[in-house]
Amino acid sequence: MQQFPSCALQHIFREKNGVADQLANWSYQVNLGLCVFENAPSWLSAYLVDDLLGIVHSRLVCLDQCV
Repeated sequence: MQQFPSCALQHIFREKNGVADQLANWSYQVNLGLCVFENAPSWLSAYLVDDLLGIVHSRLVCLDQCV
């Protein structure tokens, strides 16, 4: 990042970017190094559609002690 004249980071919750979240989860299960997809895997289709439509999934967050 230091090589770019201007760079900014912004946190985006997983519920707003399902594709990135699913790919990140998938990456923990494989040990391939660099992996380039020519086409999106079929298991990613529903998340791609949701992202294209701007669908955000909610999650429950525990504010106190969770059991």
